[in-house]
Amino acid sequence: MSFVLQCTVAKYLFRLTHMMVGSVAKSELRWKSPGDDDDDERVGAALSPTRVAGCLAWILVWLLAASAAWAWSEGACNEVIVACLGKSGEDDKMCFLDKVQEFFFFKARSLELINQGQEAPIDAEAFLNALYIIDIGQNDINALLSNLPYDQVVAKLPPILAEIKYAVQLLYGNGSRNFWIHGTGALGCLPQKLSIPRKNDSDLDQNGCLSTYNRAAVAFNTALGSLCDQLNVELKNATVVYTDLFAIKYDLVANHTKYGFDSPLMTCCGYGGPPYNYDLSRSCQSSNSTVCADGSKFISWDGVHLTEAANAVVAAAILSSAYSRPKLKFDQFCKAR
Repeated sequence: MSFVLQCTVAKYLFRLTHMMVGSVAKSELRWKSPGDDDDDERVGAALSPTRVAGCLAWILVWLLAASAAWAWSEGACNEVIVACLGKSGEDDKMCFLDKVQEFFFFKARSLELINQGQEAPIDAEAFLNALYIIDIGQNDINALLSNLPYDQVVAKLPPILAEIKYAVQLLYGNGSRNFWIHGTGALGCLPQKLSIPRKNDSDLDQNGCLSTYNRAAVAFNTALGSLCDQLNVELKNATVVYTDLFAIKYDLVANHTKYGFDSPLMTCCGYGGPPYNYDLSRSCQSSNSTVCADGSKFISWDGVHLTEAANAVVAAAILSSAYSRPKLKFDQFCKAR
């Protein structure tokens, strides 16, 4: 997941992203194409700040406008379900490098409009000073673990990381200089994964999470963190911040009472009741699903995405820089230049 922001609105949208995700359903994500008068549901974008926030928390995102038809005054969000890294079997989906190329088109189009004396959402200086956030890995690691044993998943990490590096290098070559890169979360603590039938509980850790999924997430994040360190050395005059989302999100489960959560592994919106309230054949959006009375007591909204309360904790942890290296405050990227 990635997006480009002007620093004047970056922090607001970042907080909004993590605080609103629990209340926005995927079915609400819509976009308007040129000539559309109605809100056809598409694989695509949200045109209000709230929907932008929800979209950012789920998917690979670019805040972009391909033409003047996009309502930039309200924000725009372009969706990718998976990044298709490392040929994970999702190559028919919209992919990370596709979004990079789409961003290049957006940038070229914006600068073209400016050169023609027209208005554009972002000018050349804003592109240079923008913060490029990449949040990546969850759906791809999940896809690999669905088909391969742990050792084979780990063996596929190098080409995945190589593709991420290539994408960042492309962005850098196109003028991007500020990057904030997030790894994946605690995949083994997702009710969706915990609800998959298993022979026994031998893979569960002390907090009830699946060790294999979490080991894969940690392996990916460790490699991603090392890549970010490498990019900081290789990319002259660039800043690359890495944030460990696994540590942040696992802490939500391990120390859930500290944050006021009662049911760390149950969904707020789902079907089936304890222990996970998640049914693989019935999503949160199904007619017979139920919604909890108090979402602030739950970490998981629908088995995959976090509640508003949990995302607020995650946002605060990211903004604190305690889980990042180098430990740069988010505000540093929003100073007047």
